[in-house]
Amino acid sequence: MDISWGSLTVGTLLGILIGHLLSHVLSKKRAKLDRKAAIHNQAVADFKSSFTDALVNFNYQENTVVLILQQTFDAHKIAYIRFRENLPPSKKDAFDQVWVKYEEYYNQNAKGQIYTLFASAKTDYETQHRMFIIGLIKELMAFAKEV
Repeated sequence: MDISWGSLTVGTLLGILIGHLLSHVLSKKRAKLDRKAAIHNQAVADFKSSFTDALVNFNYQENTVVLILQQTFDAHKIAYIRFRENLPPSKKDAFDQVWVKYEEYYNQNAKGQIYTLFASAKTDYETQHRMFIIGLIKELMAFAKEV
């Protein structure tokens, strides 16, 4: 015994209601995922852009590694803190390990140094340090992938 209104049955009405409800729930979930991806992608862009000046300066070899780090490290640390919030827990430890190497390099080699006013940026010593620090920055950047 079917209940019907013209050509509509109870089953048809239930199907329509369930379909609309499911569509609504899934669109809400998708919107939340899109917002989360947009926040993550903005964090990636901000993190990468914070290192742009340093990388450009390292490549031009006009200034010493120490001077470049002294001018950019504070911005890098802020970017690290902000970007870390957007990393999944499974990647935070590895990211922190690379950051610790970068921060230790800064603390041991650049923090508070004044010889940079007289040093040459085009020595073998500088080239070795330049390659090392660029490698660390590239390791950090490897975590900054858009979704």
